Formats: sequence, C-alpha cells, structure tokens
Amino acid sequence: MRKFLSHIRSAQLWTRLAYMLGFLLLLSFVRIILLLVIGGQFLTLLLTGSDNKNLRNFGQSLASWILQIMQFLTFNSNSKPFPFDDWPNSVLSEGFSIDDEPSVTVNEDEPVDDSDIPSFTSEGTFDVDTEVKGSKKT
Repeated sequence: MRKFLSHIRSAQLWTRLAYMLGFLLLLSFVRIILLLVIGGQFLTLLLTGSDNKNLRNFGQSLASWILQIMQFLTFNSNSKPFPFDDWPNSVLSEGFSIDDEPSVTVNEDEPVDDSDIPSFTSEGTFDVDTEVKGSKKT
C-alpha cells in the first residue's frame, strides 16, 4: 500500500500524464495536416504525373514525428518529441510517378481462360428463395 501511495504522489507520473494528454491533442490536429498532405500529393500526381518532392519529404518527417509521439504515448520511449526535441529528419525516398507503373494491355479479341477462378455459386440455377441452410422458405 505504501508503494501505491508513493506512485500516486509522484510528480513525474502526473507530469508525464500532462505531456501525454498534450500530445494526444496535437495528434488530433495533425490528422488534418496529414489529410492535406495526402490530398496535395494526389492532386499533384493527377495534374503532373509525379509526386511533389517537398510534400513527400514533409510527409515522411511528419510520419516520423507521429511515430515518435506514439512511442512516447505507449511508453516505448521516454524522450518527448517535437517541440521538446528537434523535428525529425526525413530520409529521402524514391519519388512516385504514373509513368513508372507497368501498363497492362488487354486484347479484347482473345478469349479469357477463367477456369482457374473459383465460383461461389452452384453449377445449376440459383434459387433466390433458398435459405442458407438449404431448405425452402415457406
């Protein structure tokens, strides 16, 4: 019982709770920023055919910051993320371009072999009135 009371009176415990609540509040706002980055990247890709390098780098550093927050909130790290530490650096990643995607051409004149595609209906006629158990509705 004495340990329990010392834990409750620990200023470190309540300080961490305050930081955790603050970071949870920040995460709720960061969702909006993340959606704007995602939407901006998609629009850039739609208009230009490739992603925006600056948005990609910011998105990666934002994701690293979110990871740091999650590690702090789940007690996997004791170091407090930005603004109490430096903003995480982004590791440059390869960009995305629509031209990089392999194109698939379909020849509509060729017959399609669908024998290896599983069928989830019986080979005969399908009776809509049949119940799942197999008996007829009355």
